[in-house]
Amino acid sequence: MRSTLFVIPHEIAGLPVLGLGWALIVWSLVTLGLWGWWIRKRGFTPEFWSIVPFPLMIAAAIALLLPRLELIDAKSLPIGLPIRGYGVMLMLATVSGVGISAWRAQKLGIDPEKIYELAVWMFAAGIIGARLFYVIQYSEDFKRSTIVETLQAIANIQQGGLVVFGALLAAIPAAFFLIRRYKLPFLAVADIITPGMLVGQAVGRLGCFLHGCCFGGICDIDSVAVTFPQESPPYVRHLEMGWKSGVWLDRENLTSDSTTDRVVVAKVEKNSAAERAGLKAGQQIISIGGKSLTSLDEARAQLARVRTSYEVTTSKGDVLRWTIKALPARSAPIHPTQIYSAIDAFLLALVLWNYFPFRRHDGEVFALLLIIHPISRFVLELIRADEGGQFGTSFTISQLLGFALMAAGVALLAYLELYRRGTPVFGQSLPPAKQAAGSSSAVAT
Repeated sequence: MRSTLFVIPHEIAGLPVLGLGWALIVWSLVTLGLWGWWIRKRGFTPEFWSIVPFPLMIAAAIALLLPRLELIDAKSLPIGLPIRGYGVMLMLATVSGVGISAWRAQKLGIDPEKIYELAVWMFAAGIIGARLFYVIQYSEDFKRSTIVETLQAIANIQQGGLVVFGALLAAIPAAFFLIRRYKLPFLAVADIITPGMLVGQAVGRLGCFLHGCCFGGICDIDSVAVTFPQESPPYVRHLEMGWKSGVWLDRENLTSDSTTDRVVVAKVEKNSAAERAGLKAGQQIISIGGKSLTSLDEARAQLARVRTSYEVTTSKGDVLRWTIKALPARSAPIHPTQIYSAIDAFLLALVLWNYFPFRRHDGEVFALLLIIHPISRFVLELIRADEGGQFGTSFTISQLLGFALMAAGVALLAYLELYRRGTPVFGQSLPPAKQAAGSSSAVAT
């Protein structure tokens, strides 16, 4: 984990870097240069006016938003802007995803400038949608004493907190509007940009790993498990569940007629006071501090309430006592679900990239994304530990939304098979034999 890569200083040569300072000056010069190049090459076309808002939005963020995100010292003086690993990987995700999509579009005879413009609006809509989805899902984490502080917390994307499905829900309508404006076939373009979106997602998940969000549950496989340092999201969550004791509790499966959890020790921190006291994984705990246990939640809450001195009783009647002098250095070992997700997205991107030339109808690649990705995401959610069940079910909100997206993908695929006729619009991407056979019957989608 490396949440902060480096810190941009507050000022250089007496002039602030952010706000009305160096960054705004440099960005203004770059923007004017790019606008001048565009006007000289193409003039004041409708496409030019469509890209004008994006650099203006960035300028507004440099002048008004970023200064509010600077670190503050003990004297309430600004130190500088921390550059987070999450934000850097998000930028790399955008560049890589857009680059791959533009390259394929150019190979198929589409002006890559249209892909760049499409990317600008999809990125803006996707970030807003992903952030709103996350804020709504974890609304309690964003409550502050004032509205301004709440808005600042919501806008602080560098600290992590984006939901892929939220980005998808917002980006698709934005893409549909712009593609139709260009009079391009929506499903054909969707097929073109799908692998790039997945590569971007994979790189973005590496940012999640650097920040520590989207973490997994306890892992017993030493060669796979990872731990996170203090103040990381997994560490904070684990402290709330009693990890400061150096012990991680879990439950064993119960018979249907049982009304009491069988609380057992899942993990003991190596070389900890709890381990020296004789506590071992697999032992059943029946009481903590002399209080009998009826549920795992109660047991974890009891561990979290104790300050320094612990006493547990095992099912064999052994009473074990220990005192902690310092908090654990790192979190309990957990699954690196962020890495799993990155590998999953990379593999799916590879599959869909190679499937593209063999599609029979425009929209097949996009439909497969809607079907396959929710399946892998459902499995990954089973080992993630940062989100609970929603709406009275054991399913997370991402799993529930995945069901809807999968149904939409199946419906789209069925529609393409039953009602679409002819080969894809960009028939030159088909294998030679299929291209020759279907070149006379290509239709727009």
